Amino acid sequence: MAQVTLDDVIARYLAPHTHTTRSSYKSIINTWLVWCNDNAINPLMATASHIEVYGRYIQEHLDYSTRYRSVSLSVICNLYKQLTIAGLVRQDPSPYVRRPRVSLHSEGSYLTREQARDLLQAAQHSPDLRLDALIRLLLLNGCRITEAISLTTGDHHTGHAPWLRLPRKGQWHQQVAITAETSQALDRISIAPDTAPIFRRDGEQLPVGAARRLVVKLCMSIGLDHITPHSLRRTFATLSRDAGVDDKDIMAAGGWTSSDMLDYYDMHSRALNGTATTTLSAYLS
Repeated sequence: MAQVTLDDVIARYLAPHTHTTRSSYKSIINTWLVWCNDNAINPLMATASHIEVYGRYIQEHLDYSTRYRSVSLSVICNLYKQLTIAGLVRQDPSPYVRRPRVSLHSEGSYLTREQARDLLQAAQHSPDLRLDALIRLLLLNGCRITEAISLTTGDHHTGHAPWLRLPRKGQWHQQVAITAETSQALDRISIAPDTAPIFRRDGEQLPVGAARRLVVKLCMSIGLDHITPHSLRRTFATLSRDAGVDDKDIMAAGGWTSSDMLDYYDMHSRALNGTATTTLSAYLS
């Protein structure tokens, strides 16, 4: 009987999940395995301390959020439970891994109108053609990073009124309009056949971690620190409201089923503009 391998367990662990979740979890596991290799750690001998140090590494050196760090540690710990069951790990380290506390409320980050313009220009002039298409989808359509990188050539419908068939969170698809410029940016990086991923690395779908790093690196190159792909989704919501777009249109474009999340994003944006405090101050003068 053939011996079960690490790759076998990873494949079994990922198999029950949706395509989008598999892509996300696979990226997390691959990043963990690369870190182990770079630090001469046998992943089958990793301890809880190793996993905790890795968690600090991705937050402090790769600029991932506390929430992403928590999710990554959960994915890795669940993998080690499976490795223990398969007999590849003698003692499961996961029960001893301390995970960061994640607040139910996040301040988040977003761009001003001027910063959004600068980012669009930087993406347009980037030698990496993927960035122009990716930034447009995140900023102008409010796509989640996982939705964008899951697109295939067949999901992009060109013509007078171009649109995309987006794989939404919750295992459903939605037809969403895009601008002619976004369609052209997608065309420049698309290849046959229809099943081919639009965003690729080495012929395969671009991993979510790699896509995130592309966005963060571009933002940092023009002085926009602490901006993540999800920051651009927040910006889509807040600037669309500033531009006078009806909430129902924003919700439809971003795949939201209620305006609660729009209100939540907008609350943090409005809290910083100082309108309430300056108006009341002037009123009481």
